[in-house]
Amino acid sequence: NHRRQIFVSLHVGLLFGWTAITLSYKKRLYPQYCSVSSEMNKRFIPPLTDSSVQKAQLLQVTILIRHGARTPHTFENCWEGYSTQWDCADTMTTLMVPAAAADSSSQRFLFEKKYDAHPNVLNGSCLKGQLIDEGYTQQTLNGRILRSAYITTDNLNQQLFESTQYQQQLYSNAVRLRVDDEQRTLASGQILLGSLFDIPSEDVVLPLITADFSRDVLTPQEDTCPVLKEIYKQAQSSQEYLQILHSSANKDLLKVFANKTLDWKNPDGDLIDCLMTTYCSDRQDIMPNALWTGGSSSSKEDGVTDDDGSLFSQLFNFFEWKESFHLSYNDAEYSKIGMAPLMAEITELLKPTKECTSLQDVSEKNLTRLHLISGHDSTLMPIMASWNVWNSRWVPYASMLVLESYYVETSSTKESHAFRLIYNGQVITSKFPGCPTDSQLCDLNVFLNHVEPFATRSRDCKVKKDGSVALTKSSLSLKWLIVVTIGSCLLGSLATYFAIRKNSDAIMYYEINRPTLRTDTPNETSRIVA
Repeated sequence: NHRRQIFVSLHVGLLFGWTAITLSYKKRLYPQYCSVSSEMNKRFIPPLTDSSVQKAQLLQVTILIRHGARTPHTFENCWEGYSTQWDCADTMTTLMVPAAAADSSSQRFLFEKKYDAHPNVLNGSCLKGQLIDEGYTQQTLNGRILRSAYITTDNLNQQLFESTQYQQQLYSNAVRLRVDDEQRTLASGQILLGSLFDIPSEDVVLPLITADFSRDVLTPQEDTCPVLKEIYKQAQSSQEYLQILHSSANKDLLKVFANKTLDWKNPDGDLIDCLMTTYCSDRQDIMPNALWTGGSSSSKEDGVTDDDGSLFSQLFNFFEWKESFHLSYNDAEYSKIGMAPLMAEITELLKPTKECTSLQDVSEKNLTRLHLISGHDSTLMPIMASWNVWNSRWVPYASMLVLESYYVETSSTKESHAFRLIYNGQVITSKFPGCPTDSQLCDLNVFLNHVEPFATRSRDCKVKKDGSVALTKSSLSLKWLIVVTIGSCLLGSLATYFAIRKNSDAIMYYEINRPTLRTDTPNETSRIVA
C-alpha cells in the first residue's frame, strides 16, 4: 500500500491575509506538474494594482480549473513490470431524489459508494483516473486561495461576496458550476466550492451543470466534430512538426524505446500519464532506473525537475510537445473550433456585465458572479492556446485560469469595462493580443473582439472535400453570403453565375488558409484526457 499521510498546515499570513500551505512529500525535487506545496504557494491571486485606474469594481470571475492529482487511466501502456496497488480512502456519499420529491423535507437514506479491491483494474479500491488524497488537498487549498481573494479580502474592489456563508447569497444564479461527468472533475469542483464557502448548517442544493461525456463542451470532441481530426492530421503532417520530430536529437532520444532501455510496452501510449501519476504519488521505486540518468542533480532518491537533463525530463518535454503541437498549429485552429461552444457559454455570461457598474447591478440583473468550470488539462490548454496566452507547457494538477471582469474609471474620468487574466497566480493580461504591456487590466472589448469570431455553439464541423476548414462566424457568414449571391446570379444569367463562383472560391481559399502558429494541449476524448 503506497498511500501516505498528507499533512496540511494553514497559516494566516500578515501580508494580504494570504494562506501559506505546507504538504509533506518524500522527495526533494518535483516537476511543476505535481503541484507540490512550493508550487501551490505561488498561486495566490495578487491584488489589483494599476496606476492608470482611479476606481475599479470587480463584477464577475470566471475560473477554469484542472482536477487535482489522480490515479492513472492508461497504465496498460507503461513499462514492463509495472505493478502497484492504488487504494483510495475517500468514499462518495450520494442521495438520489426524484425531482418531484425534491422539495419534501422528510429524511432519506444516504448511500456510501465504495469500490471492491479485487476486481478493480488498479488492484485496490481506486478507479482508473480517480482523484486521490493529494488531489483533494490541492482543491481544498484552491478554494482557500479564492476565498482569501474574493470574500475575506480587505480589498473591497475585489470582494465578490460579502459573506462566507453560501446560503446568505442573494440569489441562486450568483454561483455557477460546470463540470464534465468524470469522478475527478466532479469531485474537484465540489471540493473547491466546499472550501470556498463555510460548511452550511443545513442542506444546500447547488446546481451542477454537466452533459454526456462524449458530447461535453469542456474538451474538444473529435467524434462529434470530425473536422478536428482533419486539423490534427494537417498538424501532424506539417513541415514544422516533421522537422522537429525527425531532428537528430529526438531520433537519439527515441532510441530508448527501440533498444529496450526502458522496456516500454507501447511508446505511442500516454507516456505522460504513466510517468506523472507514478512519480507525483511518490512511487518512483517501481519506475525504470534509466529514467534518472543524464541529469545534473536527478536521482531516484532526490527526484527530478522539469529541465534537469535527466532522461525523465527529456522524455516528458518531448511528449509534452508531441501531444500538444496541434493545439497551437495554424493560429490555434484546432483549439478555437474545439472550444467554441465553451467560449460561447463564457462570453454569454460575461457580456451582460458591460451593463453593470456595481455588484448591486449584477444582483439586480440576476447575473452570475462566480463561474467555476472544473475540467482537464485538455480544457485549459486549448482555451489558453485560442487566447494566444499559453506558454506551451503542460498544465499542472489543480491549475487555475482566472478571468476577472471589472468596471473601471480611469484618471481621465473615462468609464469603461476591463478584464484581468491570471494563471496560477501570475497576471498574464499583457500576453493577450492587443493588451498593453504595462497594465494588469485591458479593455474588455479587446477580449470580446478576439474570442467572439469563434465563440459559437453552431460550429461547422464538416470536413470539406478538399480538406479545408471554415473556422469563424465571419467565415461562416461569408459562406452564406456567397451562396445567396450565387443564387441571385442564377436568376440573372448562367455566365454571371460562373464568374461569381470563381471569385467566391478565391475568397474562401483566402479565409481558410491562414498563417501558421504553434500551441500545445491534450484531451481525454480527442487526444489525451488527463
